[in-house]
Amino acid sequence: MTDWKTMEETLRGELSEYRMNHILGVVEEAEVLAGIHGEDPEKARLAALLHDCTKEFEESWQLQSFAKYGIIIDEELMACPQVHHAFTGSLRAIDEFGVSEEIASAIRYHATGRSGMSRLEMILYVADLTERRRPFADKLTSLREASYRCLEEACAMEALATITREEGRGRYIHHLTRETYETYKPYLNRMGE
Repeated sequence: MTDWKTMEETLRGELSEYRMNHILGVVEEAEVLAGIHGEDPEKARLAALLHDCTKEFEESWQLQSFAKYGIIIDEELMACPQVHHAFTGSLRAIDEFGVSEEIASAIRYHATGRSGMSRLEMILYVADLTERRRPFADKLTSLREASYRCLEEACAMEALATITREEGRGRYIHHLTRETYETYKPYLNRMGE
């Protein structure tokens, strides 16, 4: 596997300062969540570092990567360009940086979530939104607090917020995001127990 310094330098050479600032915020938040929830902090940090490694790449590059790796581009995938980087980033993380499938899976599902997420997948899914360097971080206090108490509750809250926001923008909602909400929404009823 490629060492941390080399990976970070590679990303700094490819991504904007804004994107790197966000990535480093996710690294910090993922490490905090890993500590709270008993996950390996190094795995959480690594998944966070690479989660947006193709985020700013052109759409043509994303589509070429799908073809390269044999990913079928169906109507749903075409309707959700905002999640392409999660899929291509996970493949790049394996291919170029040599990460494990466990790390790649967290990267793959960080933009959509999914039913039956691993603890590492939940940590990255939540940390991507709740990191403190985002311009709207002050509006995420309740989600961040939920993530410290119960990752499943935070996943339900985030999926619902994503569905509401994307529907408001008239965007297609990926079925994995809907599945995430349906899977974890029972945890919303446990608040305050």
